[in-house]
Amino acid sequence: MTTEAYPYGAGMTGIGAAFLAPDRLSERGLVPPDLTYAPTGERVADAARLRELRLLTRDGGPLQLAEALAKCSLGPARLLEGHVPAMRRKGRVAAGADADLVVFDPATITDQATYAASTRTTTGIRHVLVNGAFVVRDAQLAPDALPGRPVRAPH
Repeated sequence: MTTEAYPYGAGMTGIGAAFLAPDRLSERGLVPPDLTYAPTGERVADAARLRELRLLTRDGGPLQLAEALAKCSLGPARLLEGHVPAMRRKGRVAAGADADLVVFDPATITDQATYAASTRTTTGIRHVLVNGAFVVRDAQLAPDALPGRPVRAPH
């Protein structure tokens, strides 16, 4: 069994995240000075500076996306596959791999959850397939779809 828990009251993400665009900050009740640029510790002075910092982080855009996807799919699968053989079929798009896929728009994907409304669904996700069956289709949840199977380590 694994879990992921964050015992602190705030979080951190890359300044290039869609929800940190200057025109979207107000959706979360934020203004640029609420943000700190982690690599330097700089408090972001205004929207113009936020735009500059966001441009600085755009080098290698598609490569950054590929790396991010690998870190949340193939990386964890490889970490576990030595102890959990079923993980050898996860985190990959290949013949013989489990058909668990997410189709999303990288320009619009963003979380909508807040501390006060933690169950709001993410936007920008078009389809989710688990074991080859749609659980989200055309951005709509298929509540009766239960195609998943547990992944267990051998005893």
